[in-house]
Amino acid sequence: MSATDLLAVGERASGTRSFLLVSKVLGKHIPVPAATCRLAGTALALRLAGDPRAQAARAALRDVEAAARLLEDVAASPPAGFRDATVIGFAETATGLGHQVAEALDAAWLQNTSRHPDCAGQVAFDESHSHARDQWLRHLPEDLPDGPLVIVDDELSTGATAAKLIRLLPPRSHVVVACLVDARREPGPLAELGVEVVALERLGDIQPPVSGGQLPVPADVGADPVVRDVVADWPCPRERHGLDREGRRAFRALAVSVAQELERGALVLGCGEHLALPQLAALASGPGTLVSSTTRSPALVCEREGYPLAHGLTFPHPEAPELPGYAYNVGRRPQLVVHFSEPAHREAADGLLRALGGPVTAVTLR
Repeated sequence: MSATDLLAVGERASGTRSFLLVSKVLGKHIPVPAATCRLAGTALALRLAGDPRAQAARAALRDVEAAARLLEDVAASPPAGFRDATVIGFAETATGLGHQVAEALDAAWLQNTSRHPDCAGQVAFDESHSHARDQWLRHLPEDLPDGPLVIVDDELSTGATAAKLIRLLPPRSHVVVACLVDARREPGPLAELGVEVVALERLGDIQPPVSGGQLPVPADVGADPVVRDVVADWPCPRERHGLDREGRRAFRALAVSVAQELERGALVLGCGEHLALPQLAALASGPGTLVSSTTRSPALVCEREGYPLAHGLTFPHPEAPELPGYAYNVGRRPQLVVHFSEPAHREAADGLLRALGGPVTAVTLR
C-alpha cells in the first residue's frame, strides 16, 4: 500500500492552499464502504500501538469482508498500552477518524468543532489553511488519566495547526500526532516540540491538479423531497463534549438502534462534523453500506479520469445556513439516510434534502 491508495489530490476553489487532499478511506468527499471507513482509524491505532495486526489492517482496506472481520477482532481484543490515553479527533475531516482510533484503543475521546457556541471561549485555535479557520475544543476534563494524548488528523501538510493546539493544552507525559498520511516536506513545529508523529504512509511532493472544473452549482429541484423522519435521544454526551468508555458503549448501542435496513448501494450521509455515529450505523446495517458526509470544502468538480471529485451538490449548510455546504460524488443511490446531531440542523436542512432529491430518511438526535 502507498499514500496514493489512501488519498488523491483535488483542486480547491478558495483558501490559502490550491489543493485539497481527498481521502479514499475517510468517507468524507468520496463514499466508501462502512467497514473500510471504520478500519482506517483502526489500522492507524494498531500502527500507533505497535500491534502486529497493523499490517493486516492496512491490507484489509482493499477488502470489505476482511475489514469487517478485523474490526470484530480488534473490538474483542484491543491493543495494549493505550487504555488510559485521551484521543482528540482534530479538524472536520478527522472527527470520525478520531472516534475510530479511540474505539480501537478503548480510550477516551473528544473532538473539536468550528460550529458550536458551547465550545466558544474555551480552547480556541486557528486552522489557517482551512475554509473554517476558527476552531474550538472543550477544556479537557480534570479527571482524565495522565496517559498518552493522541491527536488524530487525516493528513499533515505542515503540522502547524496541531502544534498550535498542543501548546494550548495542559502538558501531558506523552503526546502523539497520528495521521493517515504524513505529507510534511520537513519536520516543522511538531519536531520542535518533540512530538512523535505516527502515520500509515508518507507522501512526497504534491502536484496540485489543474482540473478545468468548477464549483458545484445549485441543482434545479422540482417537488418537495419525500422525507421519513426518525428522532432519537442522545444516551451519552455529544461527541464534542467527550466520551469515556461508558459513553462510547452507549454511543455504539445508539448507532445499532438507528441503523436502517438498506439496499445494496445505499448511502448514509453524516452532516458536517457528525461523522462517527452515521459510520457506526452504516456498519451495523452491513459492512458494504456506503458512508460519506457533507462538508464546507469548496472544491472544483470535473468528470476527468483520475480526478477524485466527479460531481457535487451545493446547498446552505445545515450547521451554518449562512454558508455554502457541499456533498461530493453522491450520485444516484437506491436509498439515502442523512444524520443530524441536533434538531436545529434538521430544521435548516431543506436545501440539502432538496439537493439530494429522491426519498431520504433523516435521523435527528435531540
